[in-house]
Amino acid sequence: MVHTNYLFYAQTWGNGGRMTASTLSAVNSIMCQAYCDKVIRLSDALQPLPRAITCNVHGVRADFLDIGARVRPRHFHRGAYFLGKALWAKGHRLLLDYLSLQRTRGEPPTPVDVFGHGEDLGAIRAEAERMGVSLSFHGPTDHAGSRLREYKVFVNPSQSEVLSTTTAEALAMGKYVVLERHPSNAFFAPFRNALFYETPSEFLLQMRHALATTPVPISADERRALSWEGATERFLASVATSTLGETLPSLGDHSAEWLHQTLQESGFVGDAVRKMSGGGPIARQAWLKSPLLRDADVTEIVEQSLVHSPPGAQS
Repeated sequence: MVHTNYLFYAQTWGNGGRMTASTLSAVNSIMCQAYCDKVIRLSDALQPLPRAITCNVHGVRADFLDIGARVRPRHFHRGAYFLGKALWAKGHRLLLDYLSLQRTRGEPPTPVDVFGHGEDLGAIRAEAERMGVSLSFHGPTDHAGSRLREYKVFVNPSQSEVLSTTTAEALAMGKYVVLERHPSNAFFAPFRNALFYETPSEFLLQMRHALATTPVPISADERRALSWEGATERFLASVATSTLGETLPSLGDHSAEWLHQTLQESGFVGDAVRKMSGGGPIARQAWLKSPLLRDADVTEIVEQSLVHSPPGAQS
């Protein structure tokens, strides 16, 4: 099962940009072709992969669904919030840009409480102050905790997710979610409390609607879709469609495995590949091919490893 959109991170924040992403895409395809009988992508935000299907096979904890079953409109005493690690990759820049549009139009600001810590927290806080956006910053907290149950609207502007767990949790708790019409959010399209936008103006319209109205109670079908029972049913249906012809290794599969094994061997070729990929001293493993180590025990191999890659050594 493929969970993380590493290509997005490589394209956006990697040192090599698109070249790094292209290389990573090729490596991902080779690895899946060489070793995977079936690949399940959680959403179409991920790259195409050999023998892959798209299906959300994740559920939420039962306590989120229990909260949603008990929630009443009077429980919502607070407005909008955003929960996630404080990294630009999680969509904070988009949130700032959307909310700053209100200032440009001369509209009253919409306050949003932001929960979470991360290495970009200081920069995000400073940028919010510079742009005059009404964000309040709080520390990390359990999404199911009493602190967040009073909020009515969960905001998720992220474009780097494969499938947002926090969005599923918020829907399970009976909240509105305001999210972009994006491949990573396709699973949430049938949910009645999911409010989609495509432009910054639509984002503000959906926020205004959510803050002025009340979300509908979560239905039995929606509860089932979000539960781990429902996720397990989807998983079993996904793997049950595999045929013998799909899972038997082909010539291309064997070729992909041979290529990977050649590139990653513990010899000089593997050392060169790992160095080009940014590996440090410990990636140099040609010495493991020495006949003297053929019958060596673990202790001797560890000692030799320290000799060839001493702690603190630089590549």
